[in-house]
Amino acid sequence: MPLYGTGPYSCPYLEDRTAHSEGVYAARLDAAVYQDLMDMGFRRSGRLVYRPRCEGCRECVPIRIPVEQFRPSRSQRRVARRNRDVQVTVGEPRSSDEKWRVYVEYLRRRHDGTMSEERDDFEEFLYAAVTDTVEMEYRLADRIVAVGIVDSCPACLSSVYFYFDPAESWR
Repeated sequence: MPLYGTGPYSCPYLEDRTAHSEGVYAARLDAAVYQDLMDMGFRRSGRLVYRPRCEGCRECVPIRIPVEQFRPSRSQRRVARRNRDVQVTVGEPRSSDEKWRVYVEYLRRRHDGTMSEERDDFEEFLYAAVTDTVEMEYRLADRIVAVGIVDSCPACLSSVYFYFDPAESWR
């Protein structure tokens, strides 16, 4: 698979740093192949599978949680109790007007204004999957308060993106 490098761009994580990435656009990837790529530091954004390749910097480190050994902390247990009223459903990723509105509000209140709010860009970023993907929808009564897009691989789940209603950030 040929990789293509980017030119320099402003690092989205570290102030006053320049970033570079390498990646490939894919229409579809076998889940096991995608997992191998993740093991090499790749992640995805829509159909772009990429990894940061910044000279002199290795700050972008994927978080890996061995589920068998995970024990929630006191703080995490408190958050779980606080959210008992949230109903979570897992299903096929589906874009909707309601999800898009939550996403736009999330971008406006939690990001720096560099990400597009356009509906087509939202769908390309989150709903154009290259591998087996599920959507976790979090609801309070009849309204969406958060959405998680998660890739499903043979030995892991990989969170692609999580957005939420900023008015519910106290949760």
